[in-house]
Amino acid sequence: MPFARLLNYIEYKAHDAGIDVQLVDEYDTSKTCKRCASEGVRATQGRFECPECGLDDNADKNGALNIGKRALGKFSKPLSEAGDSPKRRSSSHVTTNLRTSPFPWVQPQ
Repeated sequence: MPFARLLNYIEYKAHDAGIDVQLVDEYDTSKTCKRCASEGVRATQGRFECPECGLDDNADKNGALNIGKRALGKFSKPLSEAGDSPKRRSSSHVTTNLRTSPFPWVQPQ
């Protein structure tokens, strides 16, 4: 199934269920520390290390949490201060339910 068709289907089903789908640019989320927003190092494909705060974590988990933070607008350091402007890449998708949320820090308004 083409990506655009899958995205349309997800948005359609989410709308029927009262779920808001937000597109999130994934650029640099795997290179940014989830704890302190500094640029970290991918020591191996699966590990992320931050030289600033000492975080040593799974790279995919670190990137996924940064995508969640970006969707919620909670980056510690604004992207405009983080360096070069992001280049256009494919987007990852974060789905939040308006009634209940998969993110414990999100409360329905």
